[in-house]
Amino acid sequence: KEKEKKEKKEKKEHKEHKEKKHNPKPEANREHHHGHRDLRRLFKQGQKYLSPPASDPTRAFYESLLQENENSKIAIRYCVEYGILSIEEHRVCLRKYEKSKVKEKALSLQKAVRARMPRLRLK
Repeated sequence: KEKEKKEKKEKKEHKEHKEKKHNPKPEANREHHHGHRDLRRLFKQGQKYLSPPASDPTRAFYESLLQENENSKIAIRYCVEYGILSIEEHRVCLRKYEKSKVKEKALSLQKAVRARMPRLRLK
């Protein structure tokens, strides 16, 4: 009797597994996945994070800082990484952002070389 019960249970599980493979996923589940993909498509070039809502105080601070000083490094970085500007403004800031990243890398490389120089002289 126990063997028969196990066999029936296994057949039932096998049948359910086959049905799951062949049946498409429910509509609600599909929409969830498509919505997730859409968010990535909406990301602008250089954007790393989701855009905060317009009512976010941090966003308001950086937007106003960028309006006051167009060359503010921290404002440019925030606005590009969070994608809060219009596409045209974003492109302009993206160029500035990429230039500043190149400069930062060069400076960090120079600092590393300078830090190694005294050690080499002592040896």
